Amino acid sequence: MAVVSDEEAPYKRAALVKLLKNPKGKLEVFRDKLEQAGIRYFRGKAVEVDPSGEALLELNGEKRRVGFRKLVVATGGKPGLLSISGLNLKGVFTFRFRRDALALAWYVRPGMKAYVVGGGLIGLEVAEALLKRGVKVHIVKRVPGVLVGILERDLSLMAAEMFERRGISV
Repeated sequence: MAVVSDEEAPYKRAALVKLLKNPKGKLEVFRDKLEQAGIRYFRGKAVEVDPSGEALLELNGEKRRVGFRKLVVATGGKPGLLSISGLNLKGVFTFRFRRDALALAWYVRPGMKAYVVGGGLIGLEVAEALLKRGVKVHIVKRVPGVLVGILERDLSLMAAEMFERRGISV
């Protein structure tokens, strides 16, 4: 079995907010655990997949063919980007990869303002971490409340009020 990823090492994505709190901190990586389980880890990307059982990988700029009996493609989610201009400007970040968390962590300073798009779990964790770093945080969302779709409407609105009391504008 093998895992192919363009990230340096496998880690829990839910722990990315720890890097925002402390950019000098480390994420727990699982390369050793994968190896102990007999799983090879390749840093790179799959360029081409032949359903007959062969994949073309790009590893460190070199292409390599590997065979497989079964294949699972787990692409994960992508940050939902707004359809607005300015997404390429300095100070606009997504929060999906280790590099995203570190870029944001090194960018923010106490007294700055930040607008977090989305009131889901990750957005709330990012907002909380930014607040602890002295940033004035505003959460921007389409509908009232937070954790919409996870919590019932009344609880969602109560949770939003709780964040407001803590100093995060919702």
